[in-house]
Amino acid sequence: MKSRIVVCVLSLSVAIFSLSLGGCSNYESLSQNSTQIYSENRSDSLSQTEGTVNSQNGEISRENSSENSVSSVPAGETTFLIGLDSKAILTSEITRLENTDTTPEALTAEDLWAEIYCDGFAFLKEPSGTAYDSYNKPELFDGYNFLGNEIENTNEWKRVNIGDEICGLKIKNAAAHFTVNDFESYEFPERYFSNNGTGVELDGEMEIEGFLHVLPDNAFYTQDSRLVEFLPCESKLPIAPNDNPDWEKGYITRLELYTLYGNEDFLTCCDNGCYQLGYLDNIACSLDGIEKGDIAYVRATLDNICIVGNDGTATLISVERLSDILAHDEDII
Repeated sequence: MKSRIVVCVLSLSVAIFSLSLGGCSNYESLSQNSTQIYSENRSDSLSQTEGTVNSQNGEISRENSSENSVSSVPAGETTFLIGLDSKAILTSEITRLENTDTTPEALTAEDLWAEIYCDGFAFLKEPSGTAYDSYNKPELFDGYNFLGNEIENTNEWKRVNIGDEICGLKIKNAAAHFTVNDFESYEFPERYFSNNGTGVELDGEMEIEGFLHVLPDNAFYTQDSRLVEFLPCESKLPIAPNDNPDWEKGYITRLELYTLYGNEDFLTCCDNGCYQLGYLDNIACSLDGIEKGDIAYVRATLDNICIVGNDGTATLISVERLSDILAHDEDII
């Protein structure tokens, strides 16, 4: 399987929503920027159409919670912007424009590099449910090579609005972003969609097995010291669009190879990338014997999950260690 290797890079120098290098950005910065994306210029009308959410087998459905609620069909004129669900974005759904003096109604494909933000919804895909890792299936990994078959996740992209459910988690906040570009190589209808500045914040807990890593003290990159990262070894979390669309097919998703920050012996081939859980001193639950510098295979319960691209942040609720300490990193001085 030929696939890019995505390494968890924990540094302030990494752009928060530019994940082309596949890194996990600084926890505090990512959390602050994610919150800013969701909270800025949200339309008050969004809350009027949230309604009651019914979810069966991962499908998203909505009902009005009140006879007096407004219609769930948004108003506005269609634009040339196409979402990942293959439907046009409406002028009324645009909550902010940047890098242009025009209005949503007057925006055209000639307004190059205009930035368009839509608060209240995003595009997600259900995971494939298939994942491999070097702890449980070491025979499938040879260095950076995955010896299994390449797997494409063919689940459809879904538009999820605040209040919807996916994978048993409720959409708390969401944002979608578009950029008017002149990339002639892009031949797909959703060519103006941009994953930079796109993300979701979720309500609900998720129990996932994976590698838990507490970074050592780092004299050179002090912001990385004692950060706790989690690399899922199960494909259970929703997938957000990545930063590397196919020129012809658009935002397709395949299982990709991920590895821990500074520890390339621990690999996954999975839908989901790395999650930052905060700093060791601020973790409220027991880490079940995992200390600074340690790596172990665990069953973790996550809450307050924020997804940006393949990576994200979460709050660690509980940890059950399922292995011995697999490796220990000494402080970098």
